[in-house]
Amino acid sequence: MKTAALCRALPTLAICLLFFLQPSVALVVPKLSRRQLFAVTGAFFIDFAVTGAFFIEPANAKTGGVATQQFSTASTKKLVKISPDVAVKGIKLAREELKGCASNYVSKSDFTGLEMFLSSSSMTSFENNILSLLASSALDAESKKEIGTIRRYGVGADAMIMYGGLLSALEGDMGEVDSKEVKKYLERTVQSLDEILAICNSNGLG
Repeated sequence: MKTAALCRALPTLAICLLFFLQPSVALVVPKLSRRQLFAVTGAFFIDFAVTGAFFIEPANAKTGGVATQQFSTASTKKLVKISPDVAVKGIKLAREELKGCASNYVSKSDFTGLEMFLSSSSMTSFENNILSLLASSALDAESKKEIGTIRRYGVGADAMIMYGGLLSALEGDMGEVDSKEVKKYLERTVQSLDEILAICNSNGLG
């Protein structure tokens, strides 16, 4: 399983690495900024968390399904273990903050203020929150697939990609920020978070 998961991701990870090392590779994927590409890479790491590439078996656990396995690592960042309830609260807070951004920043075309706000918002903890949920036994196996499997375009991956699109839109094109693009990606990120929270609610969380 580990080998299969790694093989699936190698082409994308190779492109990501080349993109960061050689800017000319951007010509191959002209519509993806570095932030968006980073989000896609993060989405693949979430897929590994679900498929088992980064799961390890506790010494006292029986072999078998995801429920008996323990999360090891799914990112270059170290996972800060938190309870499922705390993780869900963090995602809820991120959603509320993003909802408020529409009136507090976008409607006023205050994109500099929005970018500064996002740099320290609850979305900075989204990856840790979602990975903590995937690592827990609070979600059933099907819910974990819905959230994190890139092959089925899970909503966890979707949220990361849409948020990456938002950050990219704030960078603008030749210094010009398109408010419609910012609004679009902001709304789509919130919609993805809504879907994640709905899945959590169906598992008795939140």
